[in-house]
Amino acid sequence: MKNFKKILFIPMLLLIIGWILFNPYICSVNSEFVESIPGLINDFCKNINLNYRFSSGDVFNLLRFLEYFILGIFAAILYRIYFKKIWANIANLLFLGLLIPIAEVLYRNTAGYVFSAQDILISFFEFCAGALIVLVFSAPKNKRVFSSKYKKNKYTGRS
Repeated sequence: MKNFKKILFIPMLLLIIGWILFNPYICSVNSEFVESIPGLINDFCKNINLNYRFSSGDVFNLLRFLEYFILGIFAAILYRIYFKKIWANIANLLFLGLLIPIAEVLYRNTAGYVFSAQDILISFFEFCAGALIVLVFSAPKNKRVFSSKYKKNKYTGRS
């Protein structure tokens, strides 16, 4: 089972990184895909009597959050499988979490979209949120081992 996980998570991680870099739907706030979603969400909110209206910028930010959050989860699981030292996992995750938004900004800026350092930091923290969830829930639990000489005697009566 562990070998299957090792084989499965590498292509999944590469597919997610490829999706983030070459995503045709979420390249900009003004894409047709992003602009069609707020109407559906706003209709749903109107049906359940919510007054907030989503803009295409809100949907764009939500979809980017989901991309980097899921990438952080998969990267943390992959590093947890391959590397056993927790500090090496954290250092590698931080490096990967910063490298991918920088690569995305460099790639997208050549395609005509303008990103800033703030976008890199936001994407980095979205990635870290996903990785942190995996690291917290899969942290090793302390197992206390008691020897037999420290066990309490069940008999508490007179001797």
